[in-house]
Amino acid sequence: MRKFINFYLILFLVDGLLSLVNSMGGRLGGIQLLSVVQALAAFVVLLTSFVLYFLMGCMRGFPKRVVLPLIVFTVWVGFFAALPLPIFLGMKNTMVVLSLLQTGLGIGAMILLRVSVDNRQWLYGNTLFDQLAFRWKRLVGFLALNVFLIGPLLGLYLVGSLSLAVSHRSNGFIQIGFQGVSVESRTYHHMGKSVLLLPTAHIAQKGFYDQLIDSLPATNSVIIPEGTTDRNKLLSGGLGYEKLAKSMGLEAQDNKRILATRNEKRCDVDISEFSEETIALLQACSELFRGWPDGDRVVLLQNYLSMPDPDINVLREDLLTKRNRRVTDCIAECVQTFDHIVVPWGAMHMPGIERTMLEQGATVESRKRILVLGWRPEKNELSR
Repeated sequence: MRKFINFYLILFLVDGLLSLVNSMGGRLGGIQLLSVVQALAAFVVLLTSFVLYFLMGCMRGFPKRVVLPLIVFTVWVGFFAALPLPIFLGMKNTMVVLSLLQTGLGIGAMILLRVSVDNRQWLYGNTLFDQLAFRWKRLVGFLALNVFLIGPLLGLYLVGSLSLAVSHRSNGFIQIGFQGVSVESRTYHHMGKSVLLLPTAHIAQKGFYDQLIDSLPATNSVIIPEGTTDRNKLLSGGLGYEKLAKSMGLEAQDNKRILATRNEKRCDVDISEFSEETIALLQACSELFRGWPDGDRVVLLQNYLSMPDPDINVLREDLLTKRNRRVTDCIAECVQTFDHIVVPWGAMHMPGIERTMLEQGATVESRKRILVLGWRPEKNELSR
């Protein structure tokens, strides 16, 4: 047992040093010469951590003070991707921070052993393991602790991290809470007029779009609806969500209902303005959405997943940045004529549109939250 734990301590430190070399190389020049070796070391450390954690739970006299922090760190990084650090630091910076933490923990563990009264060595000595003994009662208590306490706490931790990630990425326009998934509408004073950014979802729980319509200003208002045109018929079948929504017991966004008896200002981007890979991805999505309810779902998914990975920067430019610019230009035109401008666009567009408006001097006047998808249907109601 002593040799096994000492092996773990040494490998933990070596893995931290390899990770530090790799992460710094990636930051400085994009070169990660030791990636394969480090990945193998990390896997062995993770596997060994679980073995030691189990032994710690069922054996009396197991040295926890030094080993447990290393196990917790390893599981946190290996199974939980060190959340929530990547949300705020980005993956590359997170890897540097984690490698520094792991190296520091490894060195700190050995220093702690060195200065302990009963050891005076950099690693564990024989005398510390004389009292090790397996106990059934400890095993039962250990299993109960993990099933009834630690497991649920880890679940809450993952949900909280997901909620934090979604809120951060959407600048608070999308939020996940105990009631369900909600969006936040915001009203701005912009260029002397009122602009309502109304985040939408293409598919939502029944009643969501009724709440959206109730939020619209009644007088001297104009709506800038979300959409794209396809003058050259590049997408066969369009991008409708109706069949998919119906198969899930949900409701698809219907711009005709939102625009009924209201002024509108179109600012669509045509599909032909997108890159070829974006068009190919939209075509694959179109086929998936149209065929999902009654088609061969396995084949549809295989066709979709077989597509080459698109360039995320190209997708962001086509689907978000380019269309956001068109919206903000359209808002500037509408303030010349209307008192209230409503922008019911997808929630992921909102941070970019808001950023441009704030740079132009807009100020937030009010906020409202609307539940998109409640965990319990009866809780689907407007909340502040």
